[in-house]
Amino acid sequence: MLAFIGGTGLTRMDNLRIIRRQAISTRFGDPSAAVVEGELDGQNVLFLARHGDPHVLLPHQVNYRANICLLYTSPSPRDRG
Repeated sequence: MLAFIGGTGLTRMDNLRIIRRQAISTRFGDPSAAVVEGELDGQNVLFLARHGDPHVLLPHQVNYRANICLLYTSPSPRDRG
């Protein structure tokens, strides 16, 4: 599984099929946005909007620890059974 942190425009790619959006808190607090789970050209992907969705967070407001923790600890779809 690939995981991306980037701009909100990445979720609008033509070849991305969004499966779900899920708001998850971490031991470092809330991440910038809900994590988006999808499929990009047959590959499972996770995407997190760095500055929120919509873009509302300034760079100094981004909870970088929570963002990394969320993507690092998110189970892959295969692990969900």
